[in-house]
Amino acid sequence: MSPETDEQLVDLLNNLAQKREKAVFDLDDNITFPKDELSIRNALEKQSQEFLRKRFMILKNFNKKIKTILSFIDFSAKKN
Repeated sequence: MSPETDEQLVDLLNNLAQKREKAVFDLDDNITFPKDELSIRNALEKQSQEFLRKRFMILKNFNKKIKTILSFIDFSAKKN
C-alpha cells in the first residue's frame, strides 16, 4: 500500500459518488469498482476488488473516527 494508491482510490471514490449523486461515505461497502475506471489508475489496476473494498472500509472508518474527535480540538488557539 502506498500513498499513491490511497490517493487514486479516493479520486475513484469521489468520481463514483459524483456519478451516482451520493456522498462518498453513502456508497455501499460492497461496491464493485468498474474495470474501465481502474485501468486509468495505474496504482489500482492490479488490485483485487476485495482489496479495494477493504481499503475503502478502512478509510471510511478512519474518517468517521477523525470526524468524531475534531469537535474536541481547539483550532483557535494562538501560537506563542
